[in-house]
Order: sequence, then structure tokens, then C-alpha cells
Amino acid sequence: MLRLPVFTFLTPKTIDEAIGMMVDAGGDASFVAGGTDLFPNMKRRQQTPRTVISVLSLPELRAVRGNATEGLTLGAGVLLSDLCADPLVTATFPVVARTARLISTPLLRNMSTIGGNLLIDTRCDYYDQTYEWRKSIHFCLKKDGDTCWVAPGSSTCSSWPPRSASRSRSVTTRPARASGTRSNIAYSRSSASTGAANRWSASRPW
Repeated sequence: MLRLPVFTFLTPKTIDEAIGMMVDAGGDASFVAGGTDLFPNMKRRQQTPRTVISVLSLPELRAVRGNATEGLTLGAGVLLSDLCADPLVTATFPVVARTARLISTPLLRNMSTIGGNLLIDTRCDYYDQTYEWRKSIHFCLKKDGDTCWVAPGSSTCSSWPPRSASRSRSVTTRPARASGTRSNIAYSRSSASTGAANRWSASRPW
């Protein structure tokens, strides 16, 4: 059985408090909402934050606001299952609700958030393994090693960049274009930490 490493679990009441906790942790911390990605990664020692800050209960991140004319703003902490059933979303942008319903399984949708799905760690067969398995191949370029086993001759990681701490605050869904054929969907990221988190956002290839 894979066990979680020892860590401190914090539950802020506001976004400002969450940011303060991240600053106090000195960067050795991760935000968590549903935890469907972070906690398995911690069990495999892919990520080992000493402090985990839960933002799942922050009301500002669970809000769904807007209308059919001006568009919707979906908080990064909105659960996928809530998004599927939200009357405002199903009435104004049903394609968003239908898309969310296609993600994963009901059990995971009950815990997975929009922000977590936008920032989910890139999958890799050589990276998403137990610590002992990765150690047996001398790790990989993404963590603890110097070789990308997907492309051994490459100097860059094929599943870069790594994801740390949720940094998404909201997803904005704008009204469909005049043709009515598709919606224009955009999302924004913001970081409570600095340094690596900001470089992550800047280096994202899309």
C-alpha cells in the first residue's frame, strides 16, 4: 500500500488567508482542492510538499456567475459534478455541462474541480510510477533524473512543465459567436506563490 508522506494540512477561510499560508510556508507547499491528482502524486513521491493548503471550501472559488448575454464566470473550485447539474450552466451554456459530464467517472467528478482539471499534471508512463519503479530506471528528466525516457536524445522533458499548487482562479465562458456554431471559452491563471509558479505559467506552450 502506498502511503502519503507526513505533511501539515491547513484549511484557510479566505483567499487572502490561503495566500498568507503559502507565503509563510516558504514555497514548500501546495494548494489542493479535490486532491484527485495531488494526493496520488504525493503517494508516489512525485510531489512532496511539507504543507498542503486546502482551498476546496473557499466560497469565492465555488461561485458560478453570469448570464447568457454576458457569459459565465466559473470559479476554479467548482466541482465537475456541480457544473454538470448547475441550472444556470445547463440553461445558458449546456455544452459546458455536457462536456464536464464526459470527464472521468462519477466518483472523480464528485471531487474534481475545474481548476484542478485545467492544471492537471501531464501524464507520462515513465513519470507516473512509484518511487521505487522510477528509482530502478534512474528516475527521469522531469524529476530527480537527467534523461527523458520518452525521447532519450532530447535535452527537454516531453511532459514538461510540472504542475504545482492550483493557480487557477476562474474560468470565463463567453457567449457564442454570431454563427452560433461554437462558444469562445477562455481561462485565466493566477498564482499565490512566486518564482517557479510564475515561470511555469510563462513557459506553458499554449
